[in-house]
Amino acid sequence: MSVYTRPGKALVIVVRDAPNNYSGSVTATVELDRAKLGLPTGPLRALDMESMGRTPLGTVTGNRLEVPVNCDDFTAILIEP
Repeated sequence: MSVYTRPGKALVIVVRDAPNNYSGSVTATVELDRAKLGLPTGPLRALDMESMGRTPLGTVTGNRLEVPVNCDDFTAILIEP
C-alpha cells in the first residue's frame, strides 16, 4: 500500500501480488489512520482514480477502507469527504 495526501484527501494505492495467478479478485481491507493521513472525521467517499475520481469504488466505514483488487494488479482510490 502507498499513500499520497493533500489536506482532507488521500490517494491510496493497494497492490496485490498473489502467488496463484488464477485466484481472481478479492476485497482488500485497509485500516486508515485518519489523524496521520489528515482525513476529517465523518463520512468519506472512496472514488476510482482511473475514472479521475468520478466513479465510486469500494467503501469507507469508520476507519476501514474496503476495495476490490484483482490478482497481480493494483487499485488506486481517492478518499475524500
